[in-house]
Amino acid sequence: MLGYSFAEIELLEDKYIKSIKATWAQINSYFALIEYDFTFKKPLDEESYNQFVYDNIRNLTSKDYIIWHRISKEEGKRKDDMDYWLAEQMTEESFPLICQHYITSFLYSEQGKNNPLINMEYRIRKVPLDIDRLYLKGIVIAYYNKKLNYVICSDFDKPNYCMLTGNNLFPQFNICEYIATYRNEFFYCFFGYRELKLFEREFSKFSTGRKSIVYNKEFKKLLNKLQSVSEVESRKEKDIYTAFNEAWDFYSFGKKQNLKEYHENDIAKYKKIYENNFSYLKVLSEINYTKNNQRLMILTIIISIVAIFISILTA
Repeated sequence: MLGYSFAEIELLEDKYIKSIKATWAQINSYFALIEYDFTFKKPLDEESYNQFVYDNIRNLTSKDYIIWHRISKEEGKRKDDMDYWLAEQMTEESFPLICQHYITSFLYSEQGKNNPLINMEYRIRKVPLDIDRLYLKGIVIAYYNKKLNYVICSDFDKPNYCMLTGNNLFPQFNICEYIATYRNEFFYCFFGYRELKLFEREFSKFSTGRKSIVYNKEFKKLLNKLQSVSEVESRKEKDIYTAFNEAWDFYSFGKKQNLKEYHENDIAKYKKIYENNFSYLKVLSEINYTKNNQRLMILTIIISIVAIFISILTA
């Protein structure tokens, strides 16, 4: 497997999780991706899945990334009459956040305390998977592996993925393997939308004046992100789209589509947005630099006047 495995911990006293394995691969000159693989002591069915969430959700604290749900009591409903679909949604959203809590508590994550991490759940069934009978019309994007017969589906915002497979088999799929091979191009092809949303949220702190532009770690990280998206990778073992078409089919809302045509416009759009933001940030930085020079000049004049005044008094 491509990518570098550098840590594995066993949770001897944990009721559900057996071990967590960490693998990393370099995305570009600025960033690397760390992949954490959770192994459970036994596969979770619907009952044990819900019980896992119930037993662990109380461990989440203000230091974790948490999704808050507002539940209002409608007139005519009993106090304990909660919407079933909301409860199911809360359970599904809490599962990856609980796993994220394990990472931020025992291991390392640069983003895990402030943002939802990219997540993929494995779901298996006893019978073989039949792609022609699988309902994909309600799913934004899906990737079907023709050789190993499994499907990877994405949710609407694309931070969460689900792998569906049959014959009670777990395919050997690793994100780091693809990152190590195709690096920047693969990362922004599949995770560019999520990264752009996170970037724009951080960028807005500077563009709206909520945060002053100073050259601290946060500002430097923002500049690195701007630079990394435009980095051209010369190191490729194989064209990403040619390799994909050999092993995968791509679907959007149940319709088979060409992956290159679907993603190329997105990647070009991401780069354009980043470049525009970079230009705007450069102007803000120059304005801030000019203001600081003006303040320094005024301060220097004041100090000179005070020094002259003191010299006159002591003469």
